[in-house]
Amino acid sequence: MKLEAKDKILNAAEEALALKGFGGARTAEIAKKANVNKALLHYYFKNKEGLYHAVMDRLLFELIEIAQDVLKKGLKGNALVDGLFDAFFTYAAKHRHFARLTTVESAGTQSRYLENILRNFFKPLFERACDHIQNESKKGRLKKVDAPNLVITLYLSILAYFSDSKFISAITGYDATSPKQLEIRKKFLKQMIRANLFT
Repeated sequence: MKLEAKDKILNAAEEALALKGFGGARTAEIAKKANVNKALLHYYFKNKEGLYHAVMDRLLFELIEIAQDVLKKGLKGNALVDGLFDAFFTYAAKHRHFARLTTVESAGTQSRYLENILRNFFKPLFERACDHIQNESKKGRLKKVDAPNLVITLYLSILAYFSDSKFISAITGYDATSPKQLEIRKKFLKQMIRANLFT
């Protein structure tokens, strides 16, 4: 599928902002990486602030959408946890710089904007996932578990793998993000979940 210029710019900006932070990223470099002229970037996003907001909004709404897609299926117990895990793993594989983009240090002068996103959108999403797991536990379909810590642990174990994939590749001697290794990692994490959560 051929990417539109706007998507190319957003993809390039997502990587640049993650690697260099808001202060270090340059719109000229982003335009060059996206293979578009700088004028087109500013036509779509006006300035770097607008581009940062667009990147974060896209990350946010995509995450909300995939979570809602899983939750509206009415899955129960094991299927619910598997569904949430699979959706977030796929999302994190697509947005491998997510962990860096959601740090206040990376946001720089946009830290207040990021904090508002985390408070107003990510926090309710986190709470909703915890509520679903706790309800399934009360109904006996899952073991009793500290749902907030479970969700945080899964979140970190997935995101850290992608944000530190170069380090992992260096110490293991294989490409940590190859399709084969991603499938192995996904299977391993799911086995850990089942051992600690599924009845």
